[in-house]
Amino acid sequence: MPPDAPALRFTAHAFAELTPALLHEILRRRAEVFVMEQRCFYLDPDEHDPEARHVVGWLDDRIVAGARHFPWQGRRKIGRVLTTKDVRGTGTGRALMRAVLADIGPVETVLEAQAYLQRFYEFFGWKAEGGVYDLDDMPHIFMRRPAGG
Repeated sequence: MPPDAPALRFTAHAFAELTPALLHEILRRRAEVFVMEQRCFYLDPDEHDPEARHVVGWLDDRIVAGARHFPWQGRRKIGRVLTTKDVRGTGTGRALMRAVLADIGPVETVLEAQAYLQRFYEFFGWKAEGGVYDLDDMPHIFMRRPAGG
């Protein structure tokens, strides 16, 4: 981005801290990316949203990135990772993952990555476990990252 470009910033929220307007914008961005762009049809708002922390990336006053993480079998599970089309390729995804990991702290994490993003997540220390499998009609791979990375 040019030097006069607005700065990307991140906020993290427990579900109870989300205002109705912020929750609406988070769910809207998830629908734009997962349902409209990727044509992935599944129940997006699920039982994990209320127990999750939601990390949101902002450019000006607009959400351009997001993810959530929640307790899962003694570790944290990351999911619903997204960047909007207009910021892809700008480093926003890497900045998002750094913000998520900072919010989680030094604990073991897991995620179910879209298979084509395996190398992206390996950059941050996740390692694939098992083979590629279908999840919501998209190839995914289970990945684990030890506590402290």
